[in-house]
Amino acid sequence: MEKVDKKDDEFRRKVIFSSLLIVLLIGLVVGFSFAVFYFKGIGQKKNTISTGELTFTYTEENNGITLTDALPVSDEIGKKMQGNDKENKYFDFSVSCKMSGRQNIQYEVYTTEVGVDNRLDPQYVKMYLTDSTSDTAVNGYDKIVPTYSELKNSSIAANAKQLYVGKFSNSGTQSFRLRMWLSDNYQITSEAKQFKIKLNVLAKN
Repeated sequence: MEKVDKKDDEFRRKVIFSSLLIVLLIGLVVGFSFAVFYFKGIGQKKNTISTGELTFTYTEENNGITLTDALPVSDEIGKKMQGNDKENKYFDFSVSCKMSGRQNIQYEVYTTEVGVDNRLDPQYVKMYLTDSTSDTAVNGYDKIVPTYSELKNSSIAANAKQLYVGKFSNSGTQSFRLRMWLSDNYQITSEAKQFKIKLNVLAKN
């Protein structure tokens, strides 16, 4: 009778250990699988006006900014996403100006969609823009995190959304960081979808 009890105890310990191991593995998978997406830039774009020059500079050279295979996350998590060696969780770019006699140059950063297969509904794509130096939200993103659909229409480009409007009073550079994630009210399906955009800058008259 004593031998049976020992075997039962050993069996229970193995079951408990196996259960804990399974729970731990599930935790690791969940912890490392959310928000797998990649930001890719489109090189450099210059826009010259009569009395000054705007230069739009990306930190990467590939074409487009893509959100794909991402799991929904809250705004609190999305705002703090950081990158690593294998993937980027944000996209850095800058706008520079060389003044030449003009007092002020106003500019608009705007974005256009790129056609993809199985397009993700833009009402679920969150857009968050910060100053890349301090990583604090720029004007328009400090109180709410808009979806792509909620962005204003561009005032200078057709079929485009306005990401930011700024102004230079003298020569300088403004650096930005864009984070883009899948809203936490999105219902996950088995169908893979993606969302892709391009950024650009133009001076406003």
